[in-house]
Amino acid sequence: MKHTFLFEQGIWRATGQFTDEAGNDYDIEGRSEVLHEEGLWRNRSWMRLRTEPPFSIENLYDIVPFKRGAMMTTWTSHNPSFGELSGTFELEGNAITSRYASDDQKVRGFETVTMVDEQSYRGRGEVYIEGKLTSSWSVNLERMLS
Repeated sequence: MKHTFLFEQGIWRATGQFTDEAGNDYDIEGRSEVLHEEGLWRNRSWMRLRTEPPFSIENLYDIVPFKRGAMMTTWTSHNPSFGELSGTFELEGNAITSRYASDDQKVRGFETVTMVDEQSYRGRGEVYIEGKLTSSWSVNLERMLS
C-alpha cells in the first residue's frame, strides 16, 4: 500500500464531526495542505467548527520526511491553544497514526487516518488534558489538488 496523504504534496478537504468535553457535537469543515521542502515536510491544517461564532483549530506541522523503508518519523507543531507539541507518525498497514504530547506532558492525544483509496482517507482523533478527554473528532479527507 502506497500512502498519498503526507507522502505526496496536495490539498485535502476535511468534513466531519467534533465532540467537546461536554458531549456536544458540531459539524466541522477543514483543510490540510501538505508541502515538501528539502529535508522537511509541512502540513498546515485547520478545522472550523460550525458554531456561533465559528471556532477554528489550527496546526502547522514540521515533519521529518520518512526515510526509505521506515515505519515511523517525528514531527513538531505549534498549536495556538496547546503550545508546542511533538509526536510521531507511524505507518500501520493502510493507516497512519500520530501520537503526540505537549512539552509539559499535560496535553496528549492521537489521530489515525485510514486510507480508503488514493484520493480519500477517514480519520479520527482524541485530545486529553491532564488525563481527561476534552475533545474528539471524526473526519473524511478528500484530496482536492496534488
